[in-house]
Amino acid sequence: MIQSICVDHFRGIENVVLNDLHRISIITGKNNTGKSTLLEAVFFLLDHMAVDSFLNLNAFRGVAVAGAQNIWEPLFYRMDSHTPIRIGIKTEEKEYVLECQRDDSYLPNTNMLLPENKMAKFRETTKEMFSLKFNYASMDYKEEGHFFLDKEGGVLREIKTNREGNELESGMIARYLHSSIARMTDYLVDEIGRLELADQKNVVIDVLRLLDPEIEDIRTIAQQGNIQLYIRVKDKWIPLQYAGDGTIKILNICLAIMEHRDSVVLIDEIESGLHYSVYHNLWKYIGQLCEENNCQLLATTHSKEIIEALFASEKEICQQSCIYTMYDHMGKKYVRRMSIEEAENASQRLGMELR
Repeated sequence: MIQSICVDHFRGIENVVLNDLHRISIITGKNNTGKSTLLEAVFFLLDHMAVDSFLNLNAFRGVAVAGAQNIWEPLFYRMDSHTPIRIGIKTEEKEYVLECQRDDSYLPNTNMLLPENKMAKFRETTKEMFSLKFNYASMDYKEEGHFFLDKEGGVLREIKTNREGNELESGMIARYLHSSIARMTDYLVDEIGRLELADQKNVVIDVLRLLDPEIEDIRTIAQQGNIQLYIRVKDKWIPLQYAGDGTIKILNICLAIMEHRDSVVLIDEIESGLHYSVYHNLWKYIGQLCEENNCQLLATTHSKEIIEALFASEKEICQQSCIYTMYDHMGKKYVRRMSIEEAENASQRLGMELR
């Protein structure tokens, strides 16, 4: 599990450090203090080899654009692409570091296996738009390379590793759930299908009953060549889309934790779309699933009620959890860390605002 996070010059964060993370780490704070940016930084580090990670980072913010000024520059602190980005995390066993900087002189390698006409387009584009140079290290494993664009805004990478045959090392897996995930996706259909085959969907049904105790089953059903998710309520099969945003939100959280063992799940505004009455049981199931799948959860929130529900959780969940409050002071960002016991005392006895 991640024990510490350090972010330098990424988006709206000049520098911030989080130490002593637990299995469940909740990040609070006022707007524009860097909560979502912190999650995005961890996601970018762990997902940097996916060329669509840049488009995903923009999509999380509801932005769909192309061009170096719109894809690379928003990654840099205050969009100053002349100051390098550095993101680092430490686990019990490893340290992962990603560094990115602007490169105005890069031209794609002639040895890349691309048709000459396409390569000529890339060379022409890199003369007009800067590329993104990156260095990545995980203990004795090293990567260096460039991300660059074609004229249509497509992202391509050139990479060199210190392994024989330029082999890539698989790292930690991160899943990012942003605040507006309440919609049906092929991912949900695929994951429920996988759980059906593994005879494991009862866990999902138990979690869905947090919102509607009358839910009896969930199933993938094919109609006219399309596979959709249905839930059974009082012996009637209903398309999942009609069940409400909260049901789809909880389903996404549950599946994200169960999808990969030893992974990190990042959730922006975990309370979004959920009624406060489900918070206590939600923490119960999240704690159980994270423990069973050796998964770590980092989530942001503005909700006092969901924090208080965590205070009231079982002792084992509280011992695995901590709260960070991000705040600005004199133009700089700071982080205050508290255990659940410390946070509860600060909130109830001192009246400290944790949201």
